[in-house]
Amino acid sequence: MPRSQMKQFEEELLKDDWTRVKPEVEVKKISIPQGEETYILCRTAGRKEKEKAIRHRFSAHMEDALKGLGKTIETGRLKDRNKMERRLGRIQASHSQVNDLYQVALEDSPNGIRLHWAIKEDRQIWRDLREGAYMLRTNLQAGTVEELWSEYMQLTEAETSLPSGR
Repeated sequence: MPRSQMKQFEEELLKDDWTRVKPEVEVKKISIPQGEETYILCRTAGRKEKEKAIRHRFSAHMEDALKGLGKTIETGRLKDRNKMERRLGRIQASHSQVNDLYQVALEDSPNGIRLHWAIKEDRQIWRDLREGAYMLRTNLQAGTVEELWSEYMQLTEAETSLPSGR
């Protein structure tokens, strides 16, 4: 299931009713009204750490670029507002993975135009919450979430072991 659809399961991510199926894997079955498919919300410690490290690296690069642009504007080396906006747009485009985490604006001040930016706390909290989580969608029927997860993993392993082209 695409990550963009994870937001609708935010409440489930917050609940503390996870079932541990392996030392590093927790799962829970999600009920979808009138659904023929079963959804399994999963989260793993290793994946969480990996995603957090990636986000921190992307955020650090974006913050460095914003600081650099801010300094260029403050020292007067960049005076044209249109050029400032274009540079800001390039920074945002080149850091699209984390751009949504930042509130960024060019504002007029007594000292001239200044770049102001801050982390959007609500977006940061949501990113922290969803890191390491993913959703499985299946038409398998099983009694418990542990059985469903195990069957899903077995099917996945069987499919990857087939020669390509089948």
